[in-house]
Amino acid sequence: MIVIRQGSSLCAATLSAVVAVAINGCDSNQDRSDGAARADAHDHHDRAQRIRPNEGPDSDLPNELRRSFFRAAARGDVQTAKQLLERQPLSVDARPDNEHRIPLISATWVEMVKLLIAHGADREAEDYVWGGNALGWSGWFGRPSVASVLIEAGAEINHPNRGRCTPLCSASSAQAHKPDQGDRQATPADRVAVIELLKKHGGGPQQDRTRPWPIIEGWKDHPD
Repeated sequence: MIVIRQGSSLCAATLSAVVAVAINGCDSNQDRSDGAARADAHDHHDRAQRIRPNEGPDSDLPNELRRSFFRAAARGDVQTAKQLLERQPLSVDARPDNEHRIPLISATWVEMVKLLIAHGADREAEDYVWGGNALGWSGWFGRPSVASVLIEAGAEINHPNRGRCTPLCSASSAQAHKPDQGDRQATPADRVAVIELLKKHGGGPQQDRTRPWPIIEGWKDHPD
């Protein structure tokens, strides 16, 4: 089993032993209340465990600004997100302290995903734990509408996570293993739809990685 040591966010809570099969998952066309719950859970992360500093130009932004933008993205609060982007455009990809995802991965509303992409969000940015991009997470959680937006925006259809599992691989594995998503469980129709969408655009089951592994400090399951 993969050991989850960080907080109780929805993604962490729903990724069980089956993640060893399809190390990917999260996000989505869920409503604002679900995004708010995950954003609130983020505040209870173990502060003693720190993710390695970002390497991009957003790494010097104040953590409070990064956190505010991340929460707005997770809640689907487009108005606040727009205001924060006007204040600091680099917020679009900024990860708060103790957060392994960028806002595009955490976003739970299609209109928010569109806003982030319009402001230059990195469609291939990986979470620091599983190494999946936003498309891979949308496949795992069975979100065809979000996957469609990401594909239209040019997301890499066969972006492999650290286990060489593509978005199609993640979607197919989730369909087979039915991970617990609480009240926001994907419907069987959603899972079929996201699989068919990924296949239509050339999705394959596995892909060798050429990227370096995402590194995170303090996690026992990272490959380094």
